[in-house]
Amino acid sequence: MDSSPCKYAGWLLLALFVVAGCTVRVQPEPVPTSTAKVAATTTALSVATSGTTRARRVFTLERQWSGARVRPAPVGAVPLAMRTSEGEYPDEAVNLVLVFPLLKAPADCVREVELWLRVLRFEHRFRYQEPQIGAYPSKLLSLASARPASRSGFETLIDNRPTGFGVRTPDEAWMHFEITQLYRTWAEGGPFPSALATVPVGTPLVVDVRATDFGQPLFEARIAGLGDPGTAPHLRWSARPDC
Repeated sequence: MDSSPCKYAGWLLLALFVVAGCTVRVQPEPVPTSTAKVAATTTALSVATSGTTRARRVFTLERQWSGARVRPAPVGAVPLAMRTSEGEYPDEAVNLVLVFPLLKAPADCVREVELWLRVLRFEHRFRYQEPQIGAYPSKLLSLASARPASRSGFETLIDNRPTGFGVRTPDEAWMHFEITQLYRTWAEGGPFPSALATVPVGTPLVVDVRATDFGQPLFEARIAGLGDPGTAPHLRWSARPDC
């Protein structure tokens, strides 16, 4: 049997012990390097807790009772209107349809999402009654794909809820919509409340900005398009930092 002092020292598991001239050491735990610390910090901050996300695509949707026509919006001023038409049907609505990438934060971690539009012009018929404008979940999912539709039936919404209602800033330069619940429902794939409709999880957000109904006062507005990143349609959002 091996009865050397070194063997006994190993059995006793002492950090530092000397028996018959044999020294046994237990190595301390390695200290993380500065590179490892940086990597850990980067991982923790990889999902920002607030920010802005610009629209990837903008379309106009011209709606009459007979149906709707979809067009890519110009990079400059984009129409948003409820106007009188010279055709068979008296009124025509021009909607703004926006496509946004989904946020990196999970839907249940999102605290707040607002849609912001730069208003270049806004005229309406009644001085003391502004038209009510809302942001809705769009049914036109193809607008987020490589082959966007050019026409649609009259119904172009997944649901009329959740809705974000437009509020203009005091200087009337911007219009913003609180769409937190709309965004969360979309990012989770639904279901939307009225008919339990769903969208494929991971589908980019498609938002339809329009007059809330055809009974609204006639108006003509121009909204900044994608030409200038500083005024392009965008989401302002925040998320829980502990998610």
